[in-house]
Amino acid sequence: MEDRSIDIVDEGYKKETNLNIKEIILRHIRKISDISSQELTPSYWEKKYLKVGDGVIPNETYNPDLRMAYIHSVDFLFDLVKPLLDDTFKENFKTINEKEAEEFKKATAEKLNQDEWILKQLTSRRKLFVEIILLFERINFWKSGEYGE
Repeated sequence: MEDRSIDIVDEGYKKETNLNIKEIILRHIRKISDISSQELTPSYWEKKYLKVGDGVIPNETYNPDLRMAYIHSVDFLFDLVKPLLDDTFKENFKTINEKEAEEFKKATAEKLNQDEWILKQLTSRRKLFVEIILLFERINFWKSGEYGE
């Protein structure tokens, strides 16, 4: 079974203190890519038994909710790129945000459980992530000077 742990502090961040914003964004996109290339499942506890001498001891491991990790990671990426937003992005974001607000009202009225709501949020954040990538292309973010200048 693959390791589902989330590296909170990337070793590269510790070693390099003079990262520019593009490097931080690129590393964050890499983290999002790492999360999204795993199965986006709810959190769970995994219990394995280890043989120690003549006995057996239980070993429990918590596996975090990768759906929420993805949602929070895209939200943070959005925070990082706010100064770069163009009119196209703002319009598309408004549409995504309005749709999510409608979904929230429906979810509340239908009394959806948390898992069902998380799936709706996940869909919304995937659209937001695509819009952020398209924004980078429109503003030539990777080719231009520091932070879109």
